[in-house]
Amino acid sequence: MLQLLIARHGNTFDNGETVLRVGCGTDLPLSLSGQQQAKNLGQYLLQHHPNITAVFTSHLKRTIETAEIALQQMNTNLTIQQSALFDEVDYGPDEGKPESEVIARIGTKALQQWEQDNIVPDGWHIEPQAISSGWLEFGKQLQQQYVEGLILIVTSNGIARFAPGHAVKLKTGAVSLLCFDGDAWRAEYTNYRPLPR
Repeated sequence: MLQLLIARHGNTFDNGETVLRVGCGTDLPLSLSGQQQAKNLGQYLLQHHPNITAVFTSHLKRTIETAEIALQQMNTNLTIQQSALFDEVDYGPDEGKPESEVIARIGTKALQQWEQDNIVPDGWHIEPQAISSGWLEFGKQLQQQYVEGLILIVTSNGIARFAPGHAVKLKTGAVSLLCFDGDAWRAEYTNYRPLPR
């Protein structure tokens, strides 16, 4: 059976710092707490999912670092493959802005609709159907290449929420497990954030 472990990168801001809405236009490294989340992810994978077949990330530092740190914890030297499919979404005029400014521009309701129902606010350059189609095509390619196996994908929440059979907001450092049963993708579990061992 083909399985996808979809992980969200770790934090890029620590407590006390102003959290900004960062998308594909902002390439931040992990913060200290984000590095710890990546370690936690790697320790969890080592304990529960040690036989990873392949690893994919976006081109952004925060996803690559998360994968690198997790793989170090697993003591494995799998090659990280980067794909534009997993790059973060484009928040348009709200890129790099604090949430207070984002809400002032689009309103609380629009933000809630994005968080809960994946409805894209005005001004954001996000095409849900294209992202979903990209996931489905990627899944088909994986089926041809691996047939069976456990694939780790480190991406962002904006991309992960459109994965087939997923449709949830992933917390930073959290992971979901999807399985392909021959007809459709189904979630075995979603949004699990590993804790330090």
